[in-house]
Amino acid sequence: MRSSKIIQELRSKITPENERFISKNLDISREVYSILKDKNLTQKDFANKLGKKESEVSKWLSGLHNLTLKSIIKMEMILDTDIIITPQKAKLQYEVIKYVPFIVNVNSEKEDKAIEQEESVFFDSKFNFNEVA
Repeated sequence: MRSSKIIQELRSKITPENERFISKNLDISREVYSILKDKNLTQKDFANKLGKKESEVSKWLSGLHNLTLKSIIKMEMILDTDIIITPQKAKLQYEVIKYVPFIVNVNSEKEDKAIEQEESVFFDSKFNFNEVA
């Protein structure tokens, strides 16, 4: 019980600014780990490519280290992808809707007659056709 009270007391002392700081750092850390996984890289491989010790990169990705924009850019350059993206850039990059027309044939029986209906269906660019195939 005593440790629970201590934890609650410590949590109550965290400022909203620090809470947000930790949350953003953890978001960046999760993103880097996700990219590393996608590229089949270990943290050690990543550290070597950055010219850093693995322990330093581990500290960077702990969620508590004060990452600089410069260090994030270095990571992005090594990983050849964005780690962070501004809302304006995301809006321009991801809100473009591309329509792909295709025909869906629907058969329904009505009084022993097959009726074919053609409908044009549109999907926005968020639809992943690779998952369908």
